[in-house]
Amino acid sequence: GGFIWDFADQALWKRGQNGKFLAFGGDFGDFPNDDNFCCNGLVAADRSFHPSALEARHAYQPVKVDSWDWATKTITIYNAYRFTNLDNVTLRWSVSKDEKVVASGESELKGIEPDSVKEIKLEEVKDGDSILFVFWSKSAGPFAHDEFVKPFARVPAPITGSGKKLDKNPFKINLWRAPIDNDRGWNMPNVCAIWKKATETQVMPEGVESEFDATRLEDGRILVDWTLNVKNVKADAKLPPIPRVGLTFTIPKEFIKVKWYGEGPYENYSDRANSSVVSEYNMVVGVSSGVFTANALNPDNYTEPGEQGYRTQCRWVEFSNKEGKKIKVTALNAPFGFNAWPYTQEDLEKAKHQRDLKARDEITVNIDAAQMGVGGDNSWGARPHDDDMINAGEYVLRFLVEGL
Repeated sequence: GGFIWDFADQALWKRGQNGKFLAFGGDFGDFPNDDNFCCNGLVAADRSFHPSALEARHAYQPVKVDSWDWATKTITIYNAYRFTNLDNVTLRWSVSKDEKVVASGESELKGIEPDSVKEIKLEEVKDGDSILFVFWSKSAGPFAHDEFVKPFARVPAPITGSGKKLDKNPFKINLWRAPIDNDRGWNMPNVCAIWKKATETQVMPEGVESEFDATRLEDGRILVDWTLNVKNVKADAKLPPIPRVGLTFTIPKEFIKVKWYGEGPYENYSDRANSSVVSEYNMVVGVSSGVFTANALNPDNYTEPGEQGYRTQCRWVEFSNKEGKKIKVTALNAPFGFNAWPYTQEDLEKAKHQRDLKARDEITVNIDAAQMGVGGDNSWGARPHDDDMINAGEYVLRFLVEGL
């Protein structure tokens, strides 16, 4: 096993009214066709990486950290090479605390034979919030990594005086996502349509309780507190899985600079985040192009749009413009996931090609308590695994907003 279908998107360059683009089934007047079914690669047709390629690379890495014990400072390393020991490999580690690297070091890995596991004590490691292990060789440089992060420490809600309710609420409940290919494969748009309707109407279906509060504090910040309680409608009939549990709002289009502390640097989801690393990152929201765009928050090289550009496990995210004005969202009860697009979620769902998306006069921001995984066991019926689905339960989202 371990084969992935396919290596590359199978699309062809075609010239249209607005320039060339990567075309797929139906773009050549061909009928019948398979739409974009052949665009399911780890890399795009122009061989730029999709974020999934970086996750696959991590899954295939030949050396892995099976476990790390903060108390005993013991690391367990598995050498998956079949014929090569790790005598020429160096382990480099760095510990972060309060969002800063507070200690680092390295260790030789002599004596770890092929297809074997070994425990090593790293006595010099200091305590922290997270630790990153990177494997280096003289010939390849860094070629494998693993990270271990401690649970998020809840932050007490900073109430300054009594505060007051917002005159106009900029936040809307968002329980939907623009379907991706894997979603369409298990008929998610129809199975979960009740959550799209709830998002459009802001009326929760029977069996769902929503309590939302947004308060303007005396120092100008907004304290947001939202709880969604999802119950079974009947004993023998459950509500369908929820694509997303979050809040959405817009910010001015000039706030294109994005800085966050969370998983990154590239797009990641609950079931596709083993390769990403919790750190501080800087990017720009970017606009859709249909080809890879360097340093852009959104991948932009998907042939057909859908949910994209997500980052998980975020402690905060900050948007700024060229004048230096900032809008910052800070997690209080748990890390959140976020998107920021120069278009709407509805735009993502309706557009046939990534390049068809047009930048709007505002940026759409999603702050989520949860979003279902992207799946991918196959694209013709398999759902994301149970651990990455959102079912009945209580979901709480608490955060502070500055500058809005």
